[in-house]
Amino acid sequence: MKSFYDINQEILDCVDTETGEILDEEKLRNLQMEKKEKIASMARWVKDLRVESEALKEKIVRLTARKKSAENKQDRLKAIIMDELGGKKFKDETVSIYYGASQSVSIDDNTKVPVQYLKYAEPQVDRKGLLHDLKLGVELDGIHIVESRHLVIR
Repeated sequence: MKSFYDINQEILDCVDTETGEILDEEKLRNLQMEKKEKIASMARWVKDLRVESEALKEKIVRLTARKKSAENKQDRLKAIIMDELGGKKFKDETVSIYYGASQSVSIDDNTKVPVQYLKYAEPQVDRKGLLHDLKLGVELDGIHIVESRHLVIR
């Protein structure tokens, strides 16, 4: 595992470097080293993982764009092939082309769809709006602010 920071090898030995899975959490917790070094090393590891996570996120965005581009090219090429074939089949030693059939529904006017065919989305709670109003002092039965703490590593 490549690291931007010096991470204690004893800590890394508690982890599967391929999957990132903590193999022995108890061993990790019980490592005999100076507490300051143990915490600093684990925090540096968290920073490494954050960098890796961001890099993967960017890669996903790039790959998603490439995927969409490849799908668009497929669609354009298929349209050209359909136009060239004019509804006829095609076959050679490497490809076989034929037309499949499918069915779908076309709706000219949504207001004419009978009610039994309509689907309604489940209501969603506006948690930000609730938090805002609760902070302003609005009292709502069964709804309250819960304070929590989270770790920040820089």
